[in-house]
Amino acid sequence: MAIANPRIHIICGICGDNKMFKFYIKEVEEEDETDNLVMKQRVTIVCNNCSSITGLDELMEEEDA
Repeated sequence: MAIANPRIHIICGICGDNKMFKFYIKEVEEEDETDNLVMKQRVTIVCNNCSSITGLDELMEEEDA
């Protein structure tokens, strides 16, 4: 089902642009609570208007699937 208006809006906190975003997903190794290495995915959002970079984990809590 197509929705006319998206329910999530992203606005750059630096320049105020709301249309020129890209995101990247990168796998990184991290240690968990028991010092085991685990692979995690990191999502980075880039504003192509002002080049600001924000990790999605800076904005919201990650939940394990």
